[in-house]
Amino acid sequence: MKIKEEKILVREIVDGYEADEETGKIVGYRGNLNIRPPYQRQYIHQENEDFKMALMESVYYHRPINLIYFADKGDGKFELLDGQQRIMTIAGYIRKGLCHIILDGRETFWSSMSDEGRKKIMDYELHVYICKGKHSELMKWFQTINTGAEALSDQELRNSLYPGAWTTSAQYYFTRAGNQQRMCSKYMKGDRERQEHLERIIEWMTGSSKDSEIRKFMALHQHEENADGLWEYFKEVYGWIESLFKTNKLSMHNLNWGDLHRKYGMKTYNPEDTKKKQQELLKDLEVKKKSGIYEYILGGEVQPALLNLRTFDENTKTTIYQQQEGKCAICGEAMAYDDAHADHIKPWSKGGRTEESNCQVVHRRCNQSKGAR
Repeated sequence: MKIKEEKILVREIVDGYEADEETGKIVGYRGNLNIRPPYQRQYIHQENEDFKMALMESVYYHRPINLIYFADKGDGKFELLDGQQRIMTIAGYIRKGLCHIILDGRETFWSSMSDEGRKKIMDYELHVYICKGKHSELMKWFQTINTGAEALSDQELRNSLYPGAWTTSAQYYFTRAGNQQRMCSKYMKGDRERQEHLERIIEWMTGSSKDSEIRKFMALHQHEENADGLWEYFKEVYGWIESLFKTNKLSMHNLNWGDLHRKYGMKTYNPEDTKKKQQELLKDLEVKKKSGIYEYILGGEVQPALLNLRTFDENTKTTIYQQQEGKCAICGEAMAYDDAHADHIKPWSKGGRTEESNCQVVHRRCNQSKGAR
């Protein structure tokens, strides 16, 4: 790989700067620099006013800032390897007034800055290293120069390994803000801007969270024209969830809805019943694992273990054991305390509560045979 240093003025970088919110495409340097190739993360300093002010004041006073790296794609075209946050902050200040700096004790935006001040910013020299080599070499260098910075997420690294139209399209669907973000955030945990929603949907579709399986999936689709199929799959699962349950983020975010859809998506349910049962179980203090509610309902309400139901505490067990004089409530025989099991007299499935008045102590074997019956 070959590397050469150039000094490029801010005015050259912001010449032709465009940020398309619809597609996520960002270009600058007279349209020749792709500022957001697939391996680049989203703009992470949107709310970080301290970072933006410190950077713009450094530019205004011509203080040094970190090096910037371009990948030379040939024919005068470049991709940004490192420096996205800096370039987007500078362009955001100049083009959109997205931050201010303090000059003479006053908040100063681009619109209120003097011509002399604007010229100082526009004439600032960015130290740019232009790298040319094979994609594998550039990606290795990309990871090297990002060592020590905020670590790239697993999915951000995968995006760097499988660039192309499919990855760009997948990022468009699962990274952009707006209605798509709201849909994803209903049933997915993770940071949209760190590509974690994209990671989740691939996990849903493949049925695996293993890095090797996600990479295999991306390699298989890398050269496709778009990721429309991935988005259509998400909408299918999303519509299925919406038809059966009411949104409850606390209990729904940690689920692999792709697995549930594969298991139960072809079954027929009464949506009024599933939603009613969901609300009952969410309110039931006996249910400790709220995320287990959905498979419990979809599976026909035959696996209460999914709910991690409350159990009797040791004090209650001891009290009832003593009251029963150490005898099993089912067979009447004596039992060692360690062999005793605190059991519900009236089962939870029939409205029984986990309270002392509903507790009996039985042999473990008797409890198991009772469960079998």
